[in-house]
Amino acid sequence: MICLPAIVVIPDTNGGLARSLECTNTADGKADETFLVQDVRAFLTATFRTAPARWTGIGYSTGGYCALDLAVRHADLYARAVSLDGYAHALDDGYAHGLWHSAMDRLQHSPDWWIAHHRSEPIEMYLLAGLNDPEAVQQTTSFWTGLARHNWRRPYDALVGQPDGHHTFYSWESALAPALSWALPGAHPLPIATASLTQLRAALRRPLCATRLHAPATELHPTIPGAVCHLQFDPRPSPRRRVFAHRLVK
Repeated sequence: MICLPAIVVIPDTNGGLARSLECTNTADGKADETFLVQDVRAFLTATFRTAPARWTGIGYSTGGYCALDLAVRHADLYARAVSLDGYAHALDDGYAHGLWHSAMDRLQHSPDWWIAHHRSEPIEMYLLAGLNDPEAVQQTTSFWTGLARHNWRRPYDALVGQPDGHHTFYSWESALAPALSWALPGAHPLPIATASLTQLRAALRRPLCATRLHAPATELHPTIPGAVCHLQFDPRPSPRRRVFAHRLVK
């Protein structure tokens, strides 16, 4: 696998710990979305030799939601989105409160609603759920199904179940390298078959996460022919020893 050079940027999307801005322009005047979509991009374009190409958004938890939301609503700027235990319906709770201008504004910032009502340039998506994170599993599988139902599914889209994955920084650290290997320019393996997360759960009695692409709208039989791309999440804590297998098998 050969990856092209890439610039990786980690902006501050909140500016504080007391409240999540959900990467949006809030009702009380916080311009978080403008900062991420326009200001960060303008700074990088002016500072580095960036290619005139669509970008990739990647994040975990709320960051995963942000990656999906910004990508589907700004498809002219984003080609890929990576969500690690993210969600697809905009929150309005104790942590993300008072953000939305209206109920419709909240819906329009919900990727699951957006894909049902809009079309855009093709966006490739990598959706991961830790198998010990029931809410992430529900949100991820529901959104994955919606992508197929509303004809948003792309050949390289990936649905990944993380063995022993929890809603924790440790799990996301373990999941990051395989996600980046999918997201970096030129890093895609050959398009292959697809399995649902339900099938992955059954397959994950061994320490490998089987990911298949090219999913139709219906559930696939586990014996469907094709190659399976295995992403191995190494549980060992040492960064020097954390090596991830990303290989194709017949």
